[in-house]
Amino acid sequence: MLALVMALMVAVNAVAQEARIVKLVGTGSAVVEVDGRVTPAREAMVLPLNAEIRTTGQEVYVEVATGIVATVKANSIVRLDTLSSAGSVLELKQGTLVSQIDKKRNAGKSYQVKTPRGVAAARGTAFTISLAHDGLAVAATADAITFTTPAGVSFTVQAGMISRADPGQPPGAPMPLATAAASDPEVGTLVRDAVQVLATVVENNLGSISADSAVNLMAQVLAVAVMAVPTEATTFTAQAVTAVTSSTSATGASADSAALAAGAVTAAAVQSAPAQAAAIAGAAAQAAPAQAGVITAAAQSTAPAGAASAIVSEVASATGQTTSAVQASADASATQAANAVSVSRDAISGITSGSASQATPPETVTPSPEAGDTGLPQTPSVPVVDPTVSPSS
Repeated sequence: MLALVMALMVAVNAVAQEARIVKLVGTGSAVVEVDGRVTPAREAMVLPLNAEIRTTGQEVYVEVATGIVATVKANSIVRLDTLSSAGSVLELKQGTLVSQIDKKRNAGKSYQVKTPRGVAAARGTAFTISLAHDGLAVAATADAITFTTPAGVSFTVQAGMISRADPGQPPGAPMPLATAAASDPEVGTLVRDAVQVLATVVENNLGSISADSAVNLMAQVLAVAVMAVPTEATTFTAQAVTAVTSSTSATGASADSAALAAGAVTAAAVQSAPAQAAAIAGAAAQAAPAQAGVITAAAQSTAPAGAASAIVSEVASATGQTTSAVQASADASATQAANAVSVSRDAISGITSGSASQATPPETVTPSPEAGDTGLPQTPSVPVVDPTVSPSS
């Protein structure tokens, strides 16, 4: 009998989990409905299973589980479908949901977002789903996700790729975000949302994402954003550098970690838009003048040959220093910059502009027989994808 009681206690503990609101951003309103009772959303509010979040104007940042922050964008409706120690499932009924996952802190647990058009299962760390007027967009801004339609058709969306479905139509093969953004302004909005949300998460240390994971995630998302919307490379870079060097972030906790983070995200942006190396370095240095030396050195290390002097000039203009002072600071920061560039290259090694032909084609899959053991929706098996393959949106 005692063994049975203990077993029941373990089972209850495995299922009984709660989420909480960690931040509200913007004007307007947001409410939470639980068992028919509607109350205004507030920071630190505990959200039980089946709680429904409805936003009008405000964004709601929810710590779904350790290492997972899901952001319910304005004019969206999201229900907490499953909350357990084995994993979490959110149901997106309307609008846009942006998810950030710290793989180190969430190891061994699943995270899924279900919609009327199918289920997205995280295989990586950051993705966005938008659902409006029966149309669907699923974009991976770091690592990858697996999307499975109600008909059992499954495909992988790699970082830098997006799959879209018009009302009444099945999702199309993933294509590069850059290609989609060039013809559809709404895709550009998804990219901006991804950068803005991650910057807020990192700057405020929401979900207590580790410093290493924050740098890796920011480098990936920034690289993808700059490739997708290159005209906003400097804006994205400034947002990212401001976030990772903030004293309230895990990455800004010390001068050394802030330098590593600033150099890494600058290098990621430069690698994605090398022709804009000088402008990117200037924007980064203006956002974090104290890190101008490592920013300059990191940009010079990743920029095309012959761009070094232009980078120094831009940083000098942005920070009010002389060019000789900027170059001297860059020389003194060479070791830090080398480490930062290495971190950046490791983070974005699987991300390129991609091409539609490199997308993982949809295929019909058979769900794993063990998938039901956790009580979570079944996650289909998918083919292993070479991480060096260019992602497509």
